[in-house]
Amino acid sequence: MRARILGNLLATLGLVTLSLGAPLAQAAPARNVMLFISDGASWGTWDMASYYQYDQKGMQAYDNFAVKLGMTTYPLNT
Repeated sequence: MRARILGNLLATLGLVTLSLGAPLAQAAPARNVMLFISDGASWGTWDMASYYQYDQKGMQAYDNFAVKLGMTTYPLNT
């Protein structure tokens, strides 16, 4: 366990060192930013997207989010 923590620490320090040594590039301002809000997608929809793209579940970038929330809505007349 300690070896794994030490290895991760050394890898992180190496990446920080590499990033500090690289020249800072001037990023152009973002243009035409689009925000997509999924409406009607269930948890199974996201699993299906992962299976489609990677042939296994849990490979999407959002699978590692610390917090995942869902919501259900119902019409007033039921």
